[in-house]
Amino acid sequence: MGLLGILPALALLIWLAFRDWSVLLLAPAAGLLAAAAAQPLLAHWTQTFMGSGARLLAQFFPLFLLALIFIRAHCLFGDRRRSGLS
Repeated sequence: MGLLGILPALALLIWLAFRDWSVLLLAPAAGLLAAAAAQPLLAHWTQTFMGSGARLLAQFFPLFLLALIFIRAHCLFGDRRRSGLS
């Protein structure tokens, strides 16, 4: 990230924190502002995370499918009074 993206985001974060805004809400927004100012954000996220996310989904798909089948069977045939699912 370039310094030109980080400094305005940090200045905005400090200024709004002194105005009694919640830093827990401001910090992610300031981080996104700093990241967006330095590079094309959507292209970077797509290239970084989409390949890993697809690999994770392909690797664990049988487990997800099996859990879905068991949950559906429990909803259809299980004891609905105790589970809260109806």
